[in-house]
Amino acid sequence: MPTSTASDSAILEAFLIENPELERLEQLLGEFNLFEAAGVVRQELRHSDFLGFLLDPQQTHGLGDSFLTLFLRRVVQASNLDDLPFSAIDVTLWDLSDTEVRREWRNVDLLIVNRTHEFVIAVENKIGTGEHSNQLQRYREIVEREFRGWRFGGLYLTPDGDQPSDSAFVPVSYELVQKAVSTLVDGRSAISEEVRTAVRHYDQLLQRHVVSDSEIAELCRRIYRRHKRALDLIFEHKPDRIALAQEFIASLVGEDPGLVLDQAAKSYVRFAPVEWDTEALRQGAGWSSSGRMLLFETFHDYRGIAVRLLLGPGPVNVRQHLLQSAVESSSFHPSSGALNRKWNYLLPARVILSAADLDELDEDALYERVRGFWTSFRSERLPLLVAAFQGTIDTTPFGPGHE
Repeated sequence: MPTSTASDSAILEAFLIENPELERLEQLLGEFNLFEAAGVVRQELRHSDFLGFLLDPQQTHGLGDSFLTLFLRRVVQASNLDDLPFSAIDVTLWDLSDTEVRREWRNVDLLIVNRTHEFVIAVENKIGTGEHSNQLQRYREIVEREFRGWRFGGLYLTPDGDQPSDSAFVPVSYELVQKAVSTLVDGRSAISEEVRTAVRHYDQLLQRHVVSDSEIAELCRRIYRRHKRALDLIFEHKPDRIALAQEFIASLVGEDPGLVLDQAAKSYVRFAPVEWDTEALRQGAGWSSSGRMLLFETFHDYRGIAVRLLLGPGPVNVRQHLLQSAVESSSFHPSSGALNRKWNYLLPARVILSAADLDELDEDALYERVRGFWTSFRSERLPLLVAAFQGTIDTTPFGPGHE
């Protein structure tokens, strides 16, 4: 009976040898792409920059308002007739050459403004993140106040055309963008070769990394269906980038004589400056096994890996003393001035590695990004916090029942 190792080897061999779909995928992915080289793959700001460039009739691409007209017409055709303040016929017949496209106006990703026809379109672009804090409603209210009496339209642009929280916005998928962009590549548009090359690379980027309904996406699905076991084996042995980063952070903490490593795990690293490692601050319970209440913690969520300062469980009078001092200090920014049941955040989270960093950087670049953040944090930010809190630490009381 064959061993598991021999069976796994046969599975991997079948995946790698005489696999025409894999060869086609490698062919599609093997071509140089300038956007990938620039690290733009899932950076929303850079996607918005390039889309704003193409949509703006005043830019140097030589397209005039042709891409803007094409894009808006396709958006109208893909939406309900009442969702936008104009029809496909309007957009086709109008001269939109005087349209202004603004980037990050009042935090709106793209704002399309046409004074001749008095319409304004707010575009919120999301790749790899979601909405937060009712932002679509807030953006609509801001735009409608600024352009009172104008016709308003909102576009919520996501890879799969997700539904927006505000009904004044219509969902738009990146597939629509990709198909509009591809018309500029097919040779019929009168644009320079330099612009055509940039647009072709952007079209390629969308098909490789963003659009779910492309030849590349379909090849990936077929390959996975037919070679699921081989790919599962590969993923089982894939380096965990979050774990690698957390291990590196733990090693930086452990090598630093000015820091105390409290706990290190795949999902977090907790540590404190030696100045904060006092008996009075080791009265906690139910969180850290060391009893430390005041700890920095690295953690990961949709933003990537970040670091925050936590005040954990412990005697109420001790926690109140520390929280009040943080509230009164300009160096700290507590999430609340009142004690929470277990944890209070004394500083907003600071991102060490973004989601895009974890997705795109190789291991060497990832380590360098962490090291760069750590050097700045350790030499600039942390000494200020230690100095600002020193008097507080020295006067921290002991909890009830302490002997």
